[in-house]
Amino acid sequence: MNPTPHSEHIIVSDIRLLIEASKQQMATSVNAAMSYLYWQVGRRVNNELDQYSSAETYGKHLVSAISQQLESEFGASFAEKNCVV
Repeated sequence: MNPTPHSEHIIVSDIRLLIEASKQQMATSVNAAMSYLYWQVGRRVNNELDQYSSAETYGKHLVSAISQQLESEFGASFAEKNCVV
C-alpha cells in the first residue's frame, strides 16, 4: 500500500508543527537562560559594589573594565552601554 499525496501532506504538516513547536520551546528556554544569566551577572557586580563606600565611582570603573573584557569575548550583549549600575 503506497501513501497517497493527501497522507504525505498530512505527515509533512504534522512534522512542520513539531518543528515549529520545538523552535518555540528552544527560544523560550534560551530567553529564560539569558535572563537568569544577566540577573546573576548583576547580582555578582552588586555584591562586589556592596563592599565599597564609593560604590558609584567604583561601579562605573568596574562596569567599564568588565564590559571591555567580556564584549571582545562574548559580543555586544556585554557592551558597557547595556550595563546599568
